[in-house]
Amino acid sequence: MIQGLWSTPLTKSGCSVLVPPGPWSYGLTGIGVYYNADPNDLRSVVPKPLDVSAEGEVFAYLVEIVSWSPKASEFNIETPDLVQYSEAAFFIKVKHNNTYYAYCPFMWVDKDLPLLRGLLVGWPKKLANIAITRLHRFPS
Repeated sequence: MIQGLWSTPLTKSGCSVLVPPGPWSYGLTGIGVYYNADPNDLRSVVPKPLDVSAEGEVFAYLVEIVSWSPKASEFNIETPDLVQYSEAAFFIKVKHNNTYYAYCPFMWVDKDLPLLRGLLVGWPKKLANIAITRLHRFPS
């Protein structure tokens, strides 16, 4: 078997895998928002034994991403639509054993490759239509 393959179908050449091996690098543009929510509302999406921070701190983002792997650089030239995608996510500040972490209950992407790549490493990704609206000046 070829070393470093992340997913099936496994073939001798490794060219058939659904998710090429990393490491993956990411360039992104978008918007991030840090805010406080009602901790009681957040508890319904945070599993035990994690505790929501007393302030209900949340970080959310919506970004456009271009990903690249030196082991799959042909994707960026031959199939750029596979490695250019949008993503949105929410991270809640939680506490476990007196240490704070960011817990991600929701993450959405609009392409199959980042969906599977994320699921393989533990992100709660789901498919969604994601768009960033840009305001444009109208001619006067």
